Amino acid sequence: MRMDNRSLGEGCQPDGITVYGGRVDRGMFPIVTRGRVTIPNQNLNSLANRMQAFHTFLEYCREFELKVEFWDVHFSQGSFKQLRTNEKNKSKKYSDAFSTFIQREDEEFAPARENMRHLNSNRRGAPLVSLFGMCLSGALSDGAIKVIEKLATIKYQTPPTEGNPSGTLSYLPARAQWVGLQILHIQ
Repeated sequence: MRMDNRSLGEGCQPDGITVYGGRVDRGMFPIVTRGRVTIPNQNLNSLANRMQAFHTFLEYCREFELKVEFWDVHFSQGSFKQLRTNEKNKSKKYSDAFSTFIQREDEEFAPARENMRHLNSNRRGAPLVSLFGMCLSGALSDGAIKVIEKLATIKYQTPPTEGNPSGTLSYLPARAQWVGLQILHIQ
């Protein structure tokens, strides 16, 4: 873990990812759950394995023009104000870690930096990181609300679509109801 913190910065490793624009080959990128390791005594989460997977994943996404969103889920034991402060700090850590990474001049990560610049060209190579926070009182962070609203927009697209012809506004209340329902489920 100390090696990760030196190279990536403490607290700047996402909890999950979402891939848009296609599917990821499950044979190439297996989902490993607790207790389901393919080879006994193999540490799939070692730094060396994660570095290799990182390079392979970026090359795969570039080849198939996939878009990637990183997720960071965090909880605050304090007030809503503390939750907002924590989320701002998280955002800064990710930004600082990426700036440090993209400015490096080592050859080992040069292809990864080039792939990131290509995949995230509208953000100068910076990955999209969605922050999703909640405090013990059940209040959701601004980032969490944005994530839920984004998912509602994907689920209930703006017309025209096959099930929602031009001129109808039914997608607006459907989005609002869906957002409210998801927030209740989370809380």
